[in-house]
Amino acid sequence: KMLFKTTGILLETVRPYTGNAFTDSFSEQDMRSAHTSDLVVIDAGNHVGFEVFENRVIVFFFTGRRQFSDHFNRNHEYIARAVAFLKDLFEYRLLRIAFYKRERLCCEKYWLLYDDGRKKRHIATVRSRFANPFCSSTTRSATWHFDRAAGVFSNRQPKHPDLRAVEVVDVSDACYIELFCKNNVFSYAVMEMLFDSYSGQYYWAPAGNVLPSGLYDTREKAVAAAREALDCRAKLQ
Repeated sequence: KMLFKTTGILLETVRPYTGNAFTDSFSEQDMRSAHTSDLVVIDAGNHVGFEVFENRVIVFFFTGRRQFSDHFNRNHEYIARAVAFLKDLFEYRLLRIAFYKRERLCCEKYWLLYDDGRKKRHIATVRSRFANPFCSSTTRSATWHFDRAAGVFSNRQPKHPDLRAVEVVDVSDACYIELFCKNNVFSYAVMEMLFDSYSGQYYWAPAGNVLPSGLYDTREKAVAAAREALDCRAKLQ
């Protein structure tokens, strides 16, 4: 049972992305204080969700969080800001950069990456511990997006098959074959998942070191030729 109407508003905000079977939600009493809240967990593995109190909302994601509150004028404008932030979180990519001193995590920063020409937006900084400023430093980044099919945040880009392909044949989670047909003649392209260490994201690209497609008179021959090309590459590696 929800304690606050705001919880229902936020649930409807994320429903277009998550569908109906998306949350673990419950009301809880904070034993350390008099605060009671509605807690909604959308992606437990990545610690993504929100918590609603009487006059504030906390949206949490990975190790970051954003708080929206309206303690003074009580015009509920903070709810609109929380709704807008949740939409952006599920609609656009999330960049996380972790800063290390030697091997000790000292800070994490999060940005939203927009696809409509807007500049990336810094949304959170999480400081883990004090680090010696004279130690060597490194950074590690990862780019995440909400995978609607899986219902979780993922750093694997979704498939975007060529619109000209008449069929897509899955080889594995990290490889698929695109089939093309023109004038009853078939050909193929092989796509595989690669890792971009700069952005920390897996992305789809044409498979390297694979024999180029020939022309085939049946679908089955084209698929068999593509699989044989992959087998040949595997033997040479």
